[in-house]
Amino acid sequence: MMLNNLKVKEFKGIKECERPIEFSKFNLLMGANNAGKSSILEALFLFPTPNVPLPLFGRDRFEVLEWLHGDLKAVIYRYSGVGVVECEVKNKTFSLELELEAGRRALKISIEKAPVSLNLREIAEALGGGLSEDELLTYVIFIPNSDEFRKNLARELANRWDEVEKTGAHVRLVDHFISKVVEDKFTEITLRRSEMVIRKELPGDVAYVRLSDVGDGIKRFLTSALWVEAIQPKVVLWDDLESSAHPSLINAIIEWLMSRDWQVVASTHSIDVLRELVVAEPKEAKVIQLRKSYDDMLSWKELSLDEVEDLINKGQDVRKLFRW
Repeated sequence: MMLNNLKVKEFKGIKECERPIEFSKFNLLMGANNAGKSSILEALFLFPTPNVPLPLFGRDRFEVLEWLHGDLKAVIYRYSGVGVVECEVKNKTFSLELELEAGRRALKISIEKAPVSLNLREIAEALGGGLSEDELLTYVIFIPNSDEFRKNLARELANRWDEVEKTGAHVRLVDHFISKVVEDKFTEITLRRSEMVIRKELPGDVAYVRLSDVGDGIKRFLTSALWVEAIQPKVVLWDDLESSAHPSLINAIIEWLMSRDWQVVASTHSIDVLRELVVAEPKEAKVIQLRKSYDDMLSWKELSLDEVEDLINKGQDVRKLFRW
């Protein structure tokens, strides 16, 4: 079950979408700076309701956005009025309206134009298809490009380590990811002195290596990926997928994302990510180019991986994909 499409109105720097953005299983958002990539991810992040605490993190979606922007007003176009997020899921239209005016916050949710409460059970019943409250709670996970977010996430995961460990994510992530990017024989992520470390096997001995000592790119990725791996959401939203990552690490990240049965919507500024995506060839993948006009209208077009590969093979300037 995927998020099929999205349109927003007066959300962050976007006045309106010219038409709904259509999503596939694996989606890579591209565009110039301020083209709306992060805005699209943050809009999707609000599904199914912004005011329920995120699992293994303890803060709700509104708190995360306030944390990222300093003020929730930043998610409303020109800092005042009503922002609208509308997406299609399970062939039903989900709509969220957020109004901020004179310090007052009002939130309305509707499904197929019928108002529903902010209660997860009622939202699940309205969406139908046997979707449970627990599935809705873990439906969407968003990884913003924020070191401060990752620091706080690492602390919260450490505080809830028993819950993380019970999922087996601390072993799976090492087996499916770390073993592919380093030569060392690592076996699991564990906790020592309230800090996450990786257990390393040596001839006749064992060492515990701090995440920060295996490289900044791996550290940044592992903290976020451990959260995602533990929760197993239906949709993974990832802003700046390439952040601090070497091209070899980018390939491993894409392979890891491909190995799970979830929908991916990620943004990038990196040509390396684009090249590695073409090499990896995820099923049902596409590149979505975003463009925001001078009057803040958002338009988009899509490219298949075959079209991107053809562009690369012809020696054309791939950077043109970031400009439109």
